[in-house]
Amino acid sequence: MAGIEKEIGKRSDHGVEGGDMDLWTPLETKTPYAVKKLLEDGRKVVMFAPNDPENPFNWSLKMKTWITIVGIVQVSNSTFASTMPSGATSGIAEEFGLQMSSPLLTLPISMFIAGYVVGPLFLSPLSEFYGRKYLSIYPVIWYNIWTLACAVAPNMPALLVFRFLSGLGASAPLSVTGGMYADIWKDPVVRGRCIAIFCAATMIGPVVSPIISGFVSVSYLTWKFCFWILLIVGVATLIPQIFWLPETFGPILLIDKAKRLRAETRDDYFVAPAELEDRSVGKMLKLTLTRPLEMLFTEAIVAAISLYLAFVYGTFYMTFQSYPIIFQGVYGFSSGIAGLAFIPICIGSSIACLAVILWDEYLLRRSRTSNSGPFSGEIRRLPLAAMGGLTYIIGLFWLGWTGSINILWIVPMLSGIMFGLGLSLVFITCLNYITDAYTVYAASALAASSMSRSVFGAALPVAARRMYASLGVGWATSCMGFVAIVLGCVPFILMKYGQQIRDSSKFCMYLKSLETKELVEEEARVASMAASKAASSELEDSGVHTHEGVVESTGKIK
Repeated sequence: MAGIEKEIGKRSDHGVEGGDMDLWTPLETKTPYAVKKLLEDGRKVVMFAPNDPENPFNWSLKMKTWITIVGIVQVSNSTFASTMPSGATSGIAEEFGLQMSSPLLTLPISMFIAGYVVGPLFLSPLSEFYGRKYLSIYPVIWYNIWTLACAVAPNMPALLVFRFLSGLGASAPLSVTGGMYADIWKDPVVRGRCIAIFCAATMIGPVVSPIISGFVSVSYLTWKFCFWILLIVGVATLIPQIFWLPETFGPILLIDKAKRLRAETRDDYFVAPAELEDRSVGKMLKLTLTRPLEMLFTEAIVAAISLYLAFVYGTFYMTFQSYPIIFQGVYGFSSGIAGLAFIPICIGSSIACLAVILWDEYLLRRSRTSNSGPFSGEIRRLPLAAMGGLTYIIGLFWLGWTGSINILWIVPMLSGIMFGLGLSLVFITCLNYITDAYTVYAASALAASSMSRSVFGAALPVAARRMYASLGVGWATSCMGFVAIVLGCVPFILMKYGQQIRDSSKFCMYLKSLETKELVEEEARVASMAASKAASSELEDSGVHTHEGVVESTGKIK
């Protein structure tokens, strides 16, 4: 296990290091704390006390709900920005002298998604090193700056560069929010519902944006006002994040706790577990920036789900090219009216979110009535992923073979309900499955997934126009459907072999060992505190006062 500790760092739930615990009664301080371990040099490793109000798991429901809402709003803002140019292509083409058939018109979306590829590689693991809060705020400020630049871009190359740079900043909510939810929601059922809403927001934002840009770009406001809208929304959502969003990452909070204890007690021997690690720039680059890639290529669960989600994500962003081809090219709709074709996808995503909540309720009732305890991640998450894969495939073939001038426009449009339902079910359940499996390292696992799917999200739309021109609507969409059939086997395979894969994963084994160790130590700590209180009561009854001393586990009084 020592080799694993060197590779992935000695952190467990909320940054508490494993190891034996020397039990003792803490000093009276303003800051509640407990000591996990006394090191050989006398340093005292600080951890959260039982029911510690500073532990994010123990925060009030009101605070947790606020953090959840802020995360959802930021994710919606990010994904809302990703497809804004979709409905404004005619205005952009006219402004910069391009033909409507030019492949350059697909790049404002693809360049933004390319930022999603690079951003998570840095932002997610850095949030595990420096905390969630500032790794959420500064990238969003960066995003707003470059969104402003898009609104005043003098030419097409400048617009593409500015879109890539804004996409880098916009990737922060997608990279960090999942880890933030893992920080505050210990109950997998509640956390799963939050991520369900989070995933629905990632689906709804992109499909609402083309509707707005489609109408705005053909008005007197012109296409540039679309980016001013993004800037206004971006600044408005940034304000609560700056002033009212707390840090949620346990290891960083323990560092702050240790600093306060050193100041209150004038005892420099209080340290946080994270302060015992090498926090140099070299170590940070080696450990945190390579962890998503390591997990992508060494963790079978992360690799399989990342590949599946990458393809699903790519086909989703491909619709922002294929829908105009079908509803503007085949049915002759204007860009604004064609944008309304995305509404059924929103409906499907909403149904998926409700289905996940109802499924969780069903499992909760079943576990209570059968006294079987919590279900495994495979049972809790993957059945809906398998069902979502099937409805997603149906949606693709439905769209492909009904998008014809001989069939009423409402028929291919309604395929979006099945497509959105399947797409969202796959996303919600697979991301929840990864979060449940990797807990503290969820941000890195999600970063690996985000990075890989963003590659597909950036690449497939570029190929869409040529593929639809060569194969036609039916066969171009069917090609995506055939690949979806193959990759749709992933949830079924993981339902059967997922537990075995997790049992052999070095990340999962390490986390499981720490979880078991912490449970034993928690029971020992509670018993020791009860014994210390009993001993103090006996000493007080005998006339010995201990309020200025520290009762150690040996029973001695300092």
